[in-house]
Amino acid sequence: KNCLLLVLVSLFCCTSITAQTLKTYTGPYPDGRNPNWRGKATYSYREDELGQRIYEGACTYSSKYGMGLATAKGQFKNDEKDGRWVYVSTGGYTRTIIANYKNGLYDGAYSYEEKDPKTGRINRSVKATFRNGGLVGSLVYMNGSDTFVKGQYDDKCRKQGKWEHQYRGEVKYTYLFTDDVCTKGIKMNLQTGDVSEASF
Repeated sequence: KNCLLLVLVSLFCCTSITAQTLKTYTGPYPDGRNPNWRGKATYSYREDELGQRIYEGACTYSSKYGMGLATAKGQFKNDEKDGRWVYVSTGGYTRTIIANYKNGLYDGAYSYEEKDPKTGRINRSVKATFRNGGLVGSLVYMNGSDTFVKGQYDDKCRKQGKWEHQYRGEVKYTYLFTDDVCTKGIKMNLQTGDVSEASF
């Protein structure tokens, strides 16, 4: 019983010490898109033996630019982005990125959407899946209703099978891939139906 009690007390003390060492910063923060822009961030961190900050826990950021606003919200783990992050920018169109991270690399579902707030129309979108920073599974890029790229990656981040690229509803390219190597491709005029060979 005494041993069990000692273990529980030790765990409680370690947890308390860890929680106490986390600090929170709220204030100005540089905007990586432009050295002259400044936003506001709130994040938690701990310090190493030299006093360097190691991001840990929740982080939020907002920055005004022109008539727009950019925001970011997510979590850090051991100084790396971790889990789900959401980025939104407004001003003209509303652009939203939802990305998942592991050890600072894209890992999991990824989506991008550019929407006209007045009409609700989605102008551009991307849906993809990452693993350890590399693309796997299906990728779909849409630009309006008549321009798109669609294809598939395998578990080794290589293009496989049929890939399609349609441009403005006028021309469509179709390629066949094996282990990231294009083996065949055609170009089709969607107005006349004419087909010619295409290289990737």
